[in-house]
Amino acid sequence: MSMFDLQAIGARIKELREANGWTQEDLVEELKEVDWVERSTLAKWETGRQDFKTKHIIALAGVFGVTSDYLLGLTDVMTSDTDVKALCDTFLLSESAADNLLAIAQDESDYVRASLDIISSLLERDDFFAFVDRVKSLCVLNPDGNVYERLDADFEKYQAVSELMRIITEIENEVNELR
Repeated sequence: MSMFDLQAIGARIKELREANGWTQEDLVEELKEVDWVERSTLAKWETGRQDFKTKHIIALAGVFGVTSDYLLGLTDVMTSDTDVKALCDTFLLSESAADNLLAIAQDESDYVRASLDIISSLLERDDFFAFVDRVKSLCVLNPDGNVYERLDADFEKYQAVSELMRIITEIENEVNELR
């Protein structure tokens, strides 16, 4: 008996296979490079009816370009990039957000530096969490984590945007005074 949720692992394998536009036969063909697997075995993996050998998890992770931790459901971070993974795990960021932060950190332009100063100043504010709570109160997240605007919040949105602009302007002024 596996200590992992075989159905959840199977669902991830199927999801990754379909995201690549592959049939089960296509994935079996990809796996032939590493290890021989029958299509019926793959079908059992995808439905959680058969456990895996370590070599199969490693082969699947390699074929899909994800980590074995992702396949096993130990993380929702697909990448093996340790910097991105560390940001995601530490700050609960999406991979896309972590990639953007790392790209920003490499950019030397004045605009990006000023943006980082603003972000840093926002994070340093005593009222940061209250501000975040205010912004969150105006949004509803769907199951995918995408923001849906509340239709009944037009006035509240106006107030929140005004508040955000006031805070950003205040921070920009503080940053400019430091320069």
